[in-house]
Amino acid sequence: MKNALTKTKERQITQHINYFRDGMVDSANAIKKAAQHYYDALRIDPVARDMFTEAFPTVSSQTWSGMIRIASGEMDHRLLFDATPGARALTHCDATTQALYINKPIPVCCGNGDTILVQLDKMTSEQTRQVFNRGAIRDIAEQRAWIETQKTRAHIVSKPKIDKANDVFVKGAHLHVGKLKLSRAELLRYLAQMEA
Repeated sequence: MKNALTKTKERQITQHINYFRDGMVDSANAIKKAAQHYYDALRIDPVARDMFTEAFPTVSSQTWSGMIRIASGEMDHRLLFDATPGARALTHCDATTQALYINKPIPVCCGNGDTILVQLDKMTSEQTRQVFNRGAIRDIAEQRAWIETQKTRAHIVSKPKIDKANDVFVKGAHLHVGKLKLSRAELLRYLAQMEA
């Protein structure tokens, strides 16, 4: 595809790539600077939170919280607007772990025992649950144990307790008596009538 471009077009596109890179660096610096201003204002007086919220009503509380974490060095600025499952999980990790795995692929154990390397923004929700555990990244052995636990849990089927003689059991929020199915509200209504 690149060979089909003329030298002029290739040069123009390369120039735009450099402008884009500069813009991304500038925006990252601007986010860090804005976060520091917000954090400094909060340190003057906590009422600043309400003043900022009033001045910028479209900024979510989660973003304000992220700004504080960026300014205090708890969160890498590149994670602030990354809504992928992996990035959201990585924000709960310490700053060193964040810096390590933002650009470096994370080892993910497959069900067959193989290991693959997955970029943070490409992780699925299931891989995220497997890899991250309350602000920490599981190593391969822990991931294998997690996979085995999930397999075991999948095979456990909770059966409703049944009164064999009367075919009475509870499933979810309903009481089953033979072919009759009563909701909690209906059961309470019948019990109230019995007390009267």
